[in-house]
Amino acid sequence: MTQQAGGFSYGRNFRRPDTQVLFALRFADGTTAYTRVQPRLATFGTSPAVTRLVKERQMTGEVPGGDIVGIIRVK
Repeated sequence: MTQQAGGFSYGRNFRRPDTQVLFALRFADGTTAYTRVQPRLATFGTSPAVTRLVKERQMTGEVPGGDIVGIIRVK
């Protein structure tokens, strides 16, 4: 561990922990897509806020189009 101008360097492979919550989106055709959500929205699992965010992401093209059958919290 060496000190640099911005703080400590933990080596080349150091990665900050992922704070996002992972959700799996199941579609009517059998495919699955994954999206990450901020923890404050995922506090209550698959809440209406998460569903609304997924629909918005579907409209912008971040998530594939199609009928979503289920949203499941993965991590």
